[in-house]
Amino acid sequence: QLPEPANCRFSFHAHPFVCVGLTLHSVRLSANGKFLTECMFLFGEAFPPIEVLIAAEMFMAGGALLLRLELPDAISPSALELYADARMLAFGVQQLIFHLAEPA
Repeated sequence: QLPEPANCRFSFHAHPFVCVGLTLHSVRLSANGKFLTECMFLFGEAFPPIEVLIAAEMFMAGGALLLRLELPDAISPSALELYADARMLAFGVQQLIFHLAEPA
């Protein structure tokens, strides 16, 4: 929560759970219920950090912000018959960064 709404940047770097049996993972990002972006990660490609601008107008009264990451392709290794692990996996998050955007 910020004292005053301001333009911000949110970035995250994650290593998606992709393998021979699962070649794609998508991520949908929204802020306070408003869609920001959707990204696709493909097996065999580099996984660069994802960065989005969150405009000051997207903050709620009082500066509150609720970020939501949707991971519709999460799957368990057991469903892929890789090994007996029933956890739903999508990403291993390496870094989350939230900072004020530079003034224009």
